[in-house]
Amino acid sequence: MAHMNIPLKNYKDYLMKEVFAPMFEQEGFSLSGRTFTKQEDTFTRVFNIQISEFNNYSTFSFFLNVGLFFPNTYNFRLAEFFDLEKLKIPQSVKINHCQFAIRAKDLIPNYEPYAVGPNTDQEVFTDRVHKEMDVVVMPYLKSLAKLDDCLLLTQPYTPPNQLLLDVAIAQLHLDNLAKGSQLLESYLSVTKLNDEQYLQLKKKVADFDIEF
Repeated sequence: MAHMNIPLKNYKDYLMKEVFAPMFEQEGFSLSGRTFTKQEDTFTRVFNIQISEFNNYSTFSFFLNVGLFFPNTYNFRLAEFFDLEKLKIPQSVKINHCQFAIRAKDLIPNYEPYAVGPNTDQEVFTDRVHKEMDVVVMPYLKSLAKLDDCLLLTQPYTPPNQLLLDVAIAQLHLDNLAKGSQLLESYLSVTKLNDEQYLQLKKKVADFDIEF
């Protein structure tokens, strides 16, 4: 490979085209802006390149985010803050919609920030991003293709036991009533709901023949 010297304003687009897009296209993800998504039966896997707001003409940095979006419980966690009758499930899922999200820096051993400046060796940096995506980030994202995989996840920014509820409701929508009911009982045994949350949860399971 010849020595790379791409103008910084174009280099992030180069990374998108040459590193990120081919990987996610191969796995069947769709692209909107800088967010890749793949819809599974009852949830969506999300990958996002977040460009830093502090970039300038001579430097730029970015973050890589992985998320899971569960449409059937999207508005439940917002019941205390919004009129749920007006809150619509997003048609184009973004990382900030996800019930679970984690940054690549929390996955990659000996992580160094993704920052590019005039003295950055672009060839070395490109190879590094590609390797970390190929060895760490993509295998992690692939490991989240099934509902049961989601139950193994923990990270500090997810509300306690949130994924128990997300997976429980998803299982109910797959007609796995026994499994969904069991997970829902587990969620309720470790989670204290206020009156509004309890009412919203009752509404969410009203169409299923279960009691709690």
